[in-house]
Amino acid sequence: MDNTEQQKFQVFFNNKFPDENDQNNNSIVIVPSKDNWNDFTYRARIHIRIKALVDSYDLSTVNIQVEGFIGFLDDAPSKIKTLQELAEKLNERLLPATFEQYRFFTMLYDMEAYRKLIRSLGVENTREALLALNDLVALSEFKPGKKINEHAEMTEVFQLSFVRNSESYFAYRNAGYILHGLTEENLGDISPSLSINFRLDGRTNDHDLTFNFDHDNVLPKRIAIVIGKNGVGKSQTLGRIARAALKGGRELTDASYGGRPIISRLLAFAPTNEAESVFPKPRRGQQKISYQRFSLNRSRRTGSRNSVTAIIKDLYRSDQDIKGNPRWKIFQDAIQAIAESAEIHLPATKYSEEPYFPIYQLGRSNEERKLKRFGTIDWKREPMRVIDGKPLPLSSGELSFLKFAAQVSLAIENGSLLLLDEPETHLHPNFISKFTALLDHLLKETGSSAIIATHSVYFVREVFREQVTVLRIDSNGNVKTETPRLRTFGGDVGAISFFVFGEDSPSPISIELQRKLMSQELSWKTLYEKHCDELSPEFLMQLRRLMNSDINE
Repeated sequence: MDNTEQQKFQVFFNNKFPDENDQNNNSIVIVPSKDNWNDFTYRARIHIRIKALVDSYDLSTVNIQVEGFIGFLDDAPSKIKTLQELAEKLNERLLPATFEQYRFFTMLYDMEAYRKLIRSLGVENTREALLALNDLVALSEFKPGKKINEHAEMTEVFQLSFVRNSESYFAYRNAGYILHGLTEENLGDISPSLSINFRLDGRTNDHDLTFNFDHDNVLPKRIAIVIGKNGVGKSQTLGRIARAALKGGRELTDASYGGRPIISRLLAFAPTNEAESVFPKPRRGQQKISYQRFSLNRSRRTGSRNSVTAIIKDLYRSDQDIKGNPRWKIFQDAIQAIAESAEIHLPATKYSEEPYFPIYQLGRSNEERKLKRFGTIDWKREPMRVIDGKPLPLSSGELSFLKFAAQVSLAIENGSLLLLDEPETHLHPNFISKFTALLDHLLKETGSSAIIATHSVYFVREVFREQVTVLRIDSNGNVKTETPRLRTFGGDVGAISFFVFGEDSPSPISIELQRKLMSQELSWKTLYEKHCDELSPEFLMQLRRLMNSDINE
């Protein structure tokens, strides 16, 4: 910052935070993180504590702490390369952090860190605090003429530490909107096109797939589908996407320019608890993207903290939002896809005055009532439907709905990519349309995208044909990808099934029945009168063609 600029906040370096009462108003203390995260010895991770005077009339203050990164330009008079190097000499002594001496720059860890400052300090104080920190997002947004960003982007610490993780990279590109207010956050800046290239053992050519998304189109195109027969590599495609994103390799790219994909978080959903069969285990400190893995089935352990109620309870306690929209409200709006959702309640413990809490009313409580209810929700029992005061169990499909909506609402971030492997495993075909509506709502509210690997043509009819990739293996063992020729959105399930699976030919059981009926050597009229009430018109027509053909021969 220039010496001529008057700063509201004064910044200090130290090796540990002082007591909150000892920290001056409108001051910022930066200390090195003790996290052993591997960033190629740059040790750029830091903790930042801001003490701000938010009301000069009653002298009320706010203390807020966030995580971030720090780097130093090469031309700094101090010759300092890492904050640890400096902090070891301080012995708990606050050192004024002037840009002229240290040529430092910072950035917060993720989108939520920027939102947290806005919620606690307000727009103006956040702007002043971040500019005092030489935060690269704030400088780009409010001081575009400064050369700090240009020089910082060229440093190795920025390239190998600041934006090594996809969530930080996404924040660097998109958090500037938040600095104008929470509701100004921009959605849909995730990569509009993703390409994955890999080869499976035993195959003679590569799987080469491209998925396109459009968040601005009137027609919703936030969901892509991979479908095909068993053995074509549908689930393996999702697994390879996850592994490539975690590794940061060249297998997964933004197809629009061939470079690094813009994804903030990766959420993977497997059909069972044996998630490792498709998706890799999260490995903290070794992955290039914020990643969580879930199972779509319900926990079989009684009282599991991964029960549907327990997840909803955690979500109810969250104070986070995306684009000013609380996560709890995102969840409440999403579950409107469930029939009569106002009847769904959470069970209470025996210590509560109320036996059940309606989900739709929970978000309307004041802070005191919210805390009391939170403490008396019985997370060991499943949600239920309450009609005229009588509790009734939810169906397995409804519980799957609730669990999925709560998991996503709690874990998703602006610009997330969701991978869902065979979600139809726990859904009746009639529920698939509602599940897709629920998923699309979650994606719309968070600017995110999803890829589904499925056997179900019911999912195909919920998206447009350019969102569908059909995988096939030809007679030579080569992998082929196709886009349906027919219009899939709202299309005929039978027609879609025929294109995808070629299910126009009779089944083995059907062929055997035809053979038995023809071996009886009865007339067509006799066969028809005897079986017309039990056999379909299609089967009977095929049988008559075969009988006529046999006579002609």
